[in-house]
Amino acid sequence: MPDQFAHLAGIARDVGVALAGLVGAMFAGWSAFAANRQALTSANQFNLARHDHVAEIFSRAICQLSDERLEVRLGAAYTFIALCEDGGYADFTKPVVETLFAYVRERSVQHKSGKMPPEISAIQAFVFSRVRS
Repeated sequence: MPDQFAHLAGIARDVGVALAGLVGAMFAGWSAFAANRQALTSANQFNLARHDHVAEIFSRAICQLSDERLEVRLGAAYTFIALCEDGGYADFTKPVVETLFAYVRERSVQHKSGKMPPEISAIQAFVFSRVRS
């Protein structure tokens, strides 16, 4: 009889250890799931903040294109070019190129003197390099 109790106690101990391991594995799985969701949420927040930042840069560069100072207009042109050349901003490429084309169209009509403003030359060089590649 004492051997039976010892045997039953061993089985109970083994079942208890197995159940504790199962509960621990469930908690570990739940913790991993929660950590994964938190990481995905952080990545989404980062992408939204990055998109807002690029939209702000885009808006500021549009305003700078109409500035009277050459260096500001040239800086805006190079900002647009940098946005197009950075692969992380692919969703801004089309609006940037359309904005640059509109700017060149408007400024080319205004400058019939034959001498091209530096920002238009930079934009044209960029566009021609994109067409060739």
